[in-house]
Amino acid sequence: MYTKSSNSSATDYSDEISLHDATLKLWLYYRGFARPLLPAALLSALAAAFWVSVNPLYAVTAILDTPQLSLNDWRTFSPLLTDKALVQTSLSSMKGLTQKETAELQRGFLTPKFWDSRIQYRTALRRDDLKDTPNAELKNTDTLGLEISITARDENAAAQKFEAMANHIRQTMIWYRVTNYLLDQRQIVARKRDETALELIQQQFVIDLSNQRIAEMQKLLETYPELRRMDTTTVVSVEGGGGNYLSPLAQIVALKATISEANAKMLTIRRQQEEMALRGNFLSSIGVLPAISGNSLTAWLKERKNSLFVSTDAQPQITQKVSHDLDMHLSEPLLYAELWRFKTLPASFGTPILLRRPVPVAVITFLAIWLLLPPIVSTFRVIRSLVSGKTG
Repeated sequence: MYTKSSNSSATDYSDEISLHDATLKLWLYYRGFARPLLPAALLSALAAAFWVSVNPLYAVTAILDTPQLSLNDWRTFSPLLTDKALVQTSLSSMKGLTQKETAELQRGFLTPKFWDSRIQYRTALRRDDLKDTPNAELKNTDTLGLEISITARDENAAAQKFEAMANHIRQTMIWYRVTNYLLDQRQIVARKRDETALELIQQQFVIDLSNQRIAEMQKLLETYPELRRMDTTTVVSVEGGGGNYLSPLAQIVALKATISEANAKMLTIRRQQEEMALRGNFLSSIGVLPAISGNSLTAWLKERKNSLFVSTDAQPQITQKVSHDLDMHLSEPLLYAELWRFKTLPASFGTPILLRRPVPVAVITFLAIWLLLPPIVSTFRVIRSLVSGKTG
């Protein structure tokens, strides 16, 4: 028992000596590089600190007001923010950007991570609201806006970057809403074309059936002329318990009223068909949508519409209605986008981000050179000695 304890103590003591020796050797190793590396590390640290002091980078945040934008709408069109064609057209419309700044923004805009890390949807609901109304539909609630977080060197650069991002978001929203409207119109035209054709057949059947019954009632009046002089508008059937029915003359009047109503419905249906035909012609004239910004797409669609529906005094009323309706719906996204403005922009900047503060950068640079350069130099010496030995 005594022997085992002695061996254990000796092992622990040996480990302690080994750790102490290793620490001492490491200290002696780095101390050997102190004289040549200390000035280099200090100068590098001072240079890095000076560079970040004259090139600060601040983290700033602003709220883009997006009235009536639901979370569901945001999640639906936000993936389009990385579309290459939309990014290029949005940035090309921005004035005041240098080629380098445009290229930098384009690289960021094309990356989904860029938008995920810099934009936060702010809902109008709070935790207390969720407690009071646990069944609230989060996806359909209104928003306080989109919180945009960026890094910028100064106020002008921040304002420029904020506006570039906001402009791209607005253009993407316009493009999304316009293309969605066109898609809805195509579906409506296709559905209404079949529905109106069926409704016409049904109304024509009502007219034919009513005419057939009128002819039968007229034959009945020719057979029994005294029915024309009846004081009552009903007759009693000898079957079915003696139920009351309209007299032949009253039935003719009612059936003609039915025919008149059916003709009015057919006129309305044919008007719908004319309207759908005009909308269909407009949609057919579009073809493949060009890869342009939301504003440019709206202007291009209006030009196509104006060339198709030439505005004249002799223009049919239905054509005027369709033209005005298309104008209104194509302009709605533009008017909505004008409401998307920043509530406030940061007026003053505080402390730079961690990697742009002189003291932390100087410490990191000094430690990096002090800790990493000696092993690199030693490795280089070993390789050089091995190469020299082989050649010798």
